[in-house]
Amino acid sequence: MPGQSLLSSDKIERGFIFRFGRSVPLSVACLAGVMLIAATAVAVYSVVPPTERPVRPIADPPAPVAISAIDLETVMLAEPAEPLETEVAASRPSAPPAEAIALAGLQDSLREILAAGSIPWVNRYESVCTYRGTLTGTCYRWSRRLVSIGAGERVSELLELYDTGWPQTYEVTLSDRRPARTYLVSSSGVDSKSSAIHEAIALLSDLVPSQRREGFDVWLRLRNDRERARQVAIQSEERRFAAEQRQAQAEAAAALAEKQLVRGVALLVAGAAVGTILLAGLLLALLAIERHTRALQEVMTQGKASAYAS
Repeated sequence: MPGQSLLSSDKIERGFIFRFGRSVPLSVACLAGVMLIAATAVAVYSVVPPTERPVRPIADPPAPVAISAIDLETVMLAEPAEPLETEVAASRPSAPPAEAIALAGLQDSLREILAAGSIPWVNRYESVCTYRGTLTGTCYRWSRRLVSIGAGERVSELLELYDTGWPQTYEVTLSDRRPARTYLVSSSGVDSKSSAIHEAIALLSDLVPSQRREGFDVWLRLRNDRERARQVAIQSEERRFAAEQRQAQAEAAAALAEKQLVRGVALLVAGAAVGTILLAGLLLALLAIERHTRALQEVMTQGKASAYAS
């Protein structure tokens, strides 16, 4: 019986354990080694920080608005311009700077040219009775009503388009005029404002006084429309740049989060690969110990059999 059980165990060992006992653990160890190498490469890749996608820079702003004599004549021949309304800024700091004084001088020059065309600079008001006695017909309460908006109000609306931030408004009094004239001038965007007034002076000076009212209305309308369109284009480009920048930052943050997730998975795979290699090695060691123990048992059995035979 012991011989038969030993023979059957030898068959099992030679038929199964010898055939698969070495190849399977070695194959598992090789696969674990490949997993370990791949996990190491992925971990190294995940450590490298992602680069933010470059954003197309803000395009150059459109060219400053310029109204030519041809533009003025074309619109004047086509249709008359409608008057515009505006409000004047109320902040009046003292000690106006030199550029504010120069801008006030330009407005005064434009005022002289418009006056030659019978275009009033200041608003015109009229007194209106708001309460009249029923029996006597005497007016007891009067109020002022705006009749027409002067050119100064309309020019102020145009110049406000060139203000940036929170500009200061200065009260500039030209004492060399008789009577003295006072202008409310903002120190922001002085170059653009001066260029616009210079343009108006040049265009209106080429017109006869009878055409200056219509010419002024047309110039003011063209300037307003084109400058507003230019600012809309600039703001649209700035919004586009800001949106693309936010999108690029979001993509970079998503890529970073993805790499952190991949790094965690790579570490788990590497740990599993190392554990698999250790398990395969332990299995091979157990098989070697079992084989060695079985060989010792065979030697001892053969020795006992020889002793009994003798």
